[in-house]
Amino acid sequence: MLGIQGKRILLSIHLLLNSIWIGGIIAIMFMNLLRAHAVDGDQLYAMNMLLFKIHDDLVMNVSFGVILTGLLFSLFTQWGFVGFYWVAAKWIGVMTLFVLITFYLAPSINVMAAIADVDRAHAVTNPLYLQFGKESMMFLSLQLLLLVLVILVSVFKPWGQRKARFHMSRKSVLIMGSL
Repeated sequence: MLGIQGKRILLSIHLLLNSIWIGGIIAIMFMNLLRAHAVDGDQLYAMNMLLFKIHDDLVMNVSFGVILTGLLFSLFTQWGFVGFYWVAAKWIGVMTLFVLITFYLAPSINVMAAIADVDRAHAVTNPLYLQFGKESMMFLSLQLLLLVLVILVSVFKPWGQRKARFHMSRKSVLIMGSL
């Protein structure tokens, strides 16, 4: 178990990473909206590369940090992994976010950047580019909504403790994780 100071430090890191994640999503959404106002192909390409960099270098890495700090909370605090319904709901939400980012949002942003690189000014008339632009906004909105819901569940802790049918020690979890 972590001491009170350790919990505060871990919580501070976790909250900072969540704030960066939300800020990154909002920045990408605004940049996505501004794409339509690009004056030439080079500016459009630069905007798409910025979207790509913010997503791949910031949002993806920060999301891994959120998952890691959440894992540490589960291992080293009284909350556990699924001992409380609200913690289990958060894990489901975070894993859904991970799938959403990895398999839906990232490809949309990557394809948009690739098309903008090849087509430059003509990308705004490319149907595939426009389709992925719409998809990325949909996935960004869904990601933001889901992330806010996970945070609200964390703050309000709406569901109680589960009745434990079995007990697994932290040592067992750490040993299984190292396999």
